[in-house]
Order: sequence, then C-alpha cells, then structure tokens
Amino acid sequence: MNRLLDFVLKIFFRLSLTIERDDEYLSLPFYSKIVYDNWIFDMAKLIDIAAIYGKSNQAVVNKIIINVFDNEKKFVQDFKESVDLLMGLMKTKFKEYQKVKAMIIGDYITNAKVNEKEDMIIKYLNDYIEVLSNFSLVTTYFPESIIEMIRGTNALLFLANSYCLTLHLKKDIVSIFGMTLTQLDKNAKDLTKSQQSSSSYIIA
Repeated sequence: MNRLLDFVLKIFFRLSLTIERDDEYLSLPFYSKIVYDNWIFDMAKLIDIAAIYGKSNQAVVNKIIINVFDNEKKFVQDFKESVDLLMGLMKTKFKEYQKVKAMIIGDYITNAKVNEKEDMIIKYLNDYIEVLSNFSLVTTYFPESIIEMIRGTNALLFLANSYCLTLHLKKDIVSIFGMTLTQLDKNAKDLTKSQQSSSSYIIA
C-alpha cells in the first residue's frame, strides 16, 4: 500500500510541473489546457492530497500546491469560490447547531427515539468536523499568499465561534442529554488509525 501511495504522490508532483526535461518546458497556456481544462487538479483534490500526504510528506505537498497556483492563476479564483462554499457550509452548520441545542434542552418538538436523536447529533458533529478539518488543511498546507484571502472574510470569526460552540455543545450533551458520544469517539479513533497506517512513510 505504501508503494502505491508513494507512486501516486510522485505522479501528482510530476503533473504539477511544467518541466519536461532539463532544457524543455511546457508553455503556461499549454499547461493550462492540459491540466486545468481537464481537471487534473481542483480545490477538492488539493485538499485530499493534503489530507492523505500532508503529515508524512509536507514539503512535497506544499510544493505541489504552490506549483499548481503558480502555473495557473485560474486556480486562485477557484480557491476563492471554495472558501465561499466552506463559509456557506459553516453557516449551515451553525443553523443546525441551534436545532441540536434546542433538541438537547427539550425546546425542539420531535417524536424521534433516543437512538435516533443520538444519530442526528453524531451526524451533525461529523459534518461539522469535516468542514473544520477542510479549513485546517487549507491553512496548514496552502501557500501564505493564498491564505491571505481568508483573512478578508469572516472565516476566522466563524472558526473562533465554532470552537466555543463545540465546547458548549459537548457540555450540554453530557450534562443535559446524558450522551457520551462513544460511537463518535470510536469512529474518530478508527479514522486516526487508518490515516496513520496509510501515510506513515516519507517519499524518496
């Protein structure tokens, strides 16, 4: 498995370069036609590369992402749209938080059984964690010049509020609803083990 992951990362690194040989380069318009127009890279794929390879091959991942943005400026606009999408998802999760909060304290009328409520809360938390994880990957592995765009949005405010809301929600779930979220903890542990086993190597 590690050899396959190593091979795939090398392919992505090669695709991020405009160089063919030591003295031969692809023109940027040609690179754009091949790479951008054929969706070789997009924001979702760059975030996936960071998630899979970031911890074990940070330097290579950083170089791939920098190459992609340097060689095709259209990716900058794509990044702006991706941030807007993440912001929209985060706002949606804020609204869902209010529903979960009301359900915990008994203000939300529902005929759902206890296990169904647990599933609703766990799904909300898993979705919320995914949104926050994407922000974390972007701020960790994307170039500083690109991250500057985030500072011009409300993203940092939302992230700070998310942290406070998550802590508050955890307290409410335990003290009011009596849930320990063992299923969520188990999933988190399994995911951590899976990530460690699939990315515990350094590319040559």
